[in-house]
Amino acid sequence: MSHSFFIEYKALMTNFPQKFGPEFLQRLKFICCVFLGGLGISLLFVSRMEFTAVRAFLDQFSGDGSAEPYTEQVHKNLGWIAFALGVLLSLLSLVIAKISVGVYERCLNSMDVRKRSRNSIRWMKVSVHQNRGWLLGLTFFSFILRWSHLHDPIRFDEAHTFLTYAKSPWFVGISLYQDPNNHVFNTLLIHCSTTIFGNAEWAIRLPAFFAGVLLAPLTFLAGRITVSRDAGIAAGVLVAVSSALIEYSGLGRGYTLICCLTMLNILFAVRILRNQTGWEWWLLTFCSALGLWSIPVMVYSNILVWGWLLYQGMLASRRKSRRKLHRLRFMRRWSTAVGVTCLLALGFYLPVIATSGVHSLTGQGFVQETSLSEFLMSLVNGLVEGLSFWLRDWSFPAVFLLFGLGTIGLVAAKSVRQSLEQIFALLIPGAICLLLLVFQRVVPPPRVGLFLIPLFAIYSGRGYALLLSGRERPRRNFLRAVWFALIVILPVMQQLQHRSIRNSSETGVCPDAAEIVQFLQQEIEAGHVAANASIITVSPASAPIVYYFSRNDSSLEYFSRPTRENAHESIVVVGHGGQQSVSSVLTELGINDLVDSDDFEVYKQFQTVTLYRLPSEN
Repeated sequence: MSHSFFIEYKALMTNFPQKFGPEFLQRLKFICCVFLGGLGISLLFVSRMEFTAVRAFLDQFSGDGSAEPYTEQVHKNLGWIAFALGVLLSLLSLVIAKISVGVYERCLNSMDVRKRSRNSIRWMKVSVHQNRGWLLGLTFFSFILRWSHLHDPIRFDEAHTFLTYAKSPWFVGISLYQDPNNHVFNTLLIHCSTTIFGNAEWAIRLPAFFAGVLLAPLTFLAGRITVSRDAGIAAGVLVAVSSALIEYSGLGRGYTLICCLTMLNILFAVRILRNQTGWEWWLLTFCSALGLWSIPVMVYSNILVWGWLLYQGMLASRRKSRRKLHRLRFMRRWSTAVGVTCLLALGFYLPVIATSGVHSLTGQGFVQETSLSEFLMSLVNGLVEGLSFWLRDWSFPAVFLLFGLGTIGLVAAKSVRQSLEQIFALLIPGAICLLLLVFQRVVPPPRVGLFLIPLFAIYSGRGYALLLSGRERPRRNFLRAVWFALIVILPVMQQLQHRSIRNSSETGVCPDAAEIVQFLQQEIEAGHVAANASIITVSPASAPIVYYFSRNDSSLEYFSRPTRENAHESIVVVGHGGQQSVSSVLTELGINDLVDSDDFEVYKQFQTVTLYRLPSEN
């Protein structure tokens, strides 16, 4: 936030009306009624349009003369949505017209827009100004640790996201949800960054990278505001050096976005609990809905933050003199904000619902439900796998220290009652998340829980601050040195020495993809690969290879499904990891009847992938 921004904002607020007069509100009421009523009637008219007429209109703007994605089912879904919105807006227009101007005048003037805006902007200004040194330092430190991974070989998930969603026009990316790989808000950001900067790996990863860099200073602010500066520093540094967060800051996925939005939600929730009079309820609502638009699994983060806010709000109202009134007021605001969050998220996902259906968002079409016993076993294994991933590159003494400090930060309080309140404030929302998992009978991958790392960092930072408090300066410096060596220096050295991030198989890796494409292009130019040949590949090599082919402006016809006529010219890409073979690749694609897999022989071998083809005499 620059100084000029605050000057312009102050000038705007100075000229902003403190009171809304009846004449102004009467004109505003008339404009709103006409606009909403006209829009509602237009949507009702659109909902009754015939499919053939709409399809003929869209075909005119299609590159190939046929808007094939606009099917009758999509038209039907859009019709129902347009009809519902038309009725809703028409009724809203009538309600606005019926309410007197005096009611609007009292409501708007009671909101005190000028004071609320000034309070929120002053809080942001003070928070940044008082901590700008640590904010800049942590941002730079986080940037340095993540910068080198921007140019790593592209991985399957991010390549698939770019090729299937982000590369298409923006309205396609926010409408299609063929699989959970489309993190819609992140896809929209990738579309913008690649449109401006091109389709290089770093351009695809730019949104996740900036979110990952900003996560450390945001975590510092959350720890600083909720506990103390020492706690904020410890939490911010822990997030900055986290191997898992560094890895996903260099991947074109939306997980660092929901981590940042979670930290913002915590900041807004703390402000709400302190009875501030800004726009924190609305900011909390918007960030929660935006997180759901990024990835639906943001629901777990929202449950934790909103559940914690409700529990703490009820405790705070208990200490008020008019506790019943305060509880009712807080519950009303909390319930309204939750409802607006759900409606806003639903509005964000309307294009997806219209084209892909509601079932695409629940994930039930992409996962297989298991029995309760199998789920519980998978849950335990998933927890162990998740902890090993989240705490990767930290040694056992460091993990022991982190969990010890986290436990201290969670239970330490002035009394046993306050300790129990702190525990239950997290335990109850956590139990709700667990019940949601049991209901779905699906164990999410460890990356879904990445937002827990900054949350844990705050509690660990609180324990660190409590450990330092009340001690003499030499003892504090010694404890700081031990903490810094175990939590910062050793993990960074471990990352550099063992290349744990570059050797990770998260989201599917094929580090030889660029080299494979270069070899195949040379073979095609030399005439060693037939013009009608098919390159047969599956995950994790498929999307990265197609990405580098498209990036080099090469024809993607080589990846078309082989036929009996050209099957003998096919090149099969087989990964060394897992149980992949020529036979398994052909079987997975359902083309094992076109050619005998036993006839294939090695064509070219790479470090992680081998190419196979039939002997030339065949």
